[in-house]
Amino acid sequence: MATITLTYNARSSKARMVLDMLMSTGLFKKKEEKPNAETMAAIKEAQSGKYAGVVDLSSLDAMVRSMQ
Repeated sequence: MATITLTYNARSSKARMVLDMLMSTGLFKKKEEKPNAETMAAIKEAQSGKYAGVVDLSSLDAMVRSMQ
């Protein structure tokens, strides 16, 4: 099996139409990129609205310390 990567302008109706036509043939499968477990946990945490505290932006070191 070979992998083909297509890059196209998503705003182009012609490009979307051609891509839809190719996919409708059943010869190609769309590969879904799924985030790993750590990324999914971070997304859920961010969506929960849980208050994480204040981030100190006075310097890079201060920012890193305040995010630990």
